[in-house]
Amino acid sequence: MILSFKDYIVEELTKHEKRTKYFLDKSNKGGIKIDKSDIDNYDIPEPIKIEMKKWDNIYKSPHSDSFYDIDEFKVNLKTLSVGKPDGLYRVSDHWNYTSFRDNKKHSITDIPVKNNYVTLAKYDKDSDLFKVILSYPSSKYLKHTEDKKKSLSHLTDPDTIYKKKLFKDRVSNREILVDATLNDEEYHGVLAKWTGFEIRIENNEGDVIVSKSFKRSGIPLSKVKVKLTDRSGNPVEDPFKLGSRKDPNRER
Repeated sequence: MILSFKDYIVEELTKHEKRTKYFLDKSNKGGIKIDKSDIDNYDIPEPIKIEMKKWDNIYKSPHSDSFYDIDEFKVNLKTLSVGKPDGLYRVSDHWNYTSFRDNKKHSITDIPVKNNYVTLAKYDKDSDLFKVILSYPSSKYLKHTEDKKKSLSHLTDPDTIYKKKLFKDRVSNREILVDATLNDEEYHGVLAKWTGFEIRIENNEGDVIVSKSFKRSGIPLSKVKVKLTDRSGNPVEDPFKLGSRKDPNRER
């Protein structure tokens, strides 16, 4: 047998081709069959769990926390061209998404649904749409929404807004002095800027002593201490309450 030059060439796959091959290989092994009791380990609203427990079988996607009543992956994802079986039930928190594998929209619903909501839908082959049956926010999403609401509440509080305005006026008038420790370095002077995450300190002539953004400088709030006083030595309330918001440089 005589070999040609091309027989020695190893075909190099692109990044996109490698990812596609990985997911197809993974899909062709089929979905993950789980016991009905196992769905309690996933963030699925109770009304949807009740419906899922009526299914004969529950298969989990090998890619995400999406669930089906038949092993749709083994049956239909060996090639990208085969359609979904009529009557397929799907539970997921992501719908109407575009896949990088074929740049097409998948799991299209008959009515709009919110991502981060867990939705139960049934596939209708005639319309090629998933008919939405139930849709509820996940507990993780509810907690995220509540935490965000709490973190933003101080921004809309009239009393807090008023105190911040008075504080900024006093800073502009150079009425506030500061003793600050940043990463064990001590600074003293006139407060020229303070946001809770950024500080600038000047001397009496207006020359900058230090100007730091804690996020850009990588200084964790645990390494920041700020004491504010007026020019008579009386304490000044900090309206930004150092550390009351999420630390972008929290030590891990």
